[in-house]
Amino acid sequence: MFNQLTLHGNLLSKAQLLQIYEVAESLPISQYEKDCFEFIAWWLDDEAQTIQQKTSGSTGTPKTIKIHKKHMVASAKQTINFLKIASGNSALLCMSPQFIAGKMMIVRAFVGSLNLMITEPNNAPLKDIDGSIDFAAMIPSQLHDSLKNQKEKLNVIKHLLVGGGAVNHQMRKELKTIPGNIYNTYGMTETCTHIALQDLKESNTAFKVLPNVQVTIDNRRCLVISAQTLGCHQLVTNDIVELINAQSFKWIGRYDNVINSGGIKIFPEQLEGLLEKDISNPFFIASLPHKKWGQQVVLYIEGESYDIDLNHIESKQRPKQTLFINEFIYTNSGKINRTETQKIVNSSYE
Repeated sequence: MFNQLTLHGNLLSKAQLLQIYEVAESLPISQYEKDCFEFIAWWLDDEAQTIQQKTSGSTGTPKTIKIHKKHMVASAKQTINFLKIASGNSALLCMSPQFIAGKMMIVRAFVGSLNLMITEPNNAPLKDIDGSIDFAAMIPSQLHDSLKNQKEKLNVIKHLLVGGGAVNHQMRKELKTIPGNIYNTYGMTETCTHIALQDLKESNTAFKVLPNVQVTIDNRRCLVISAQTLGCHQLVTNDIVELINAQSFKWIGRYDNVINSGGIKIFPEQLEGLLEKDISNPFFIASLPHKKWGQQVVLYIEGESYDIDLNHIESKQRPKQTLFINEFIYTNSGKINRTETQKIVNSSYE
């Protein structure tokens, strides 16, 4: 099953790939590259049909699940066919293979007979890349720094997927000048990454589900996913959405982040969207306990204190406090860890 791989322009057989893995520890390569070859060795093992992978918590408390090779193959084919990526096209891996997104770029290279290029998973993923790239995937922080420092290299990427966090208003505005296709992804470990894509160069567009994926909502308005080829049947998420039709939806926010202030439900992610034009520092909306209202809306901003005008926000949603924190806590994938960051402040309210 897909037993050869083109790596940096060199077609390598199964035997050659396994030989590299066997001597990887003695080679002058990075731990990241060694991790890549460890996954490649698992992929080439015909006896190994499932792999253990940690989830991010989209469907509840983070846990470790088993992912089947056949579902990874189905996901890879889905993406390759949708983007019309051809055999021999180049694919850039600039994310850690410890995460499902990194693993799936390797799988797509095997399945689509792509020329895989691997580079360190840092915030300058295009630094050592010369020439055009047909297909790449990044997290928002990588896209942010690439727009800031290497925008000319972004111009040579034909298809770019962005996942793992929100893409803010300023980045969306800058992406309109990039010639290639750029998509925000919706997905999770349980679905072998994305099951829906959103065109980031268009304004206020919905996520469009990929072929062979069905979506509905439950009584909480949370997305429910079914995709037989991916091994998903009625997979219930904690993502509140506006279901437009059977093929598209708008993401509203996380069910477990919803703030109930005096009986009014406030969606932090929606409120953050209204504020992102006004705040340049990393920030997020959460809540603190309130004797009368149960919860009150709080704006957390990373960095030193400064004045912010919030009068354009409806009074019922307007943050009642603005708290500045020297440094947020982040997850391994670069997202703000809201819970742990809040604990820095909330401990003083106990």
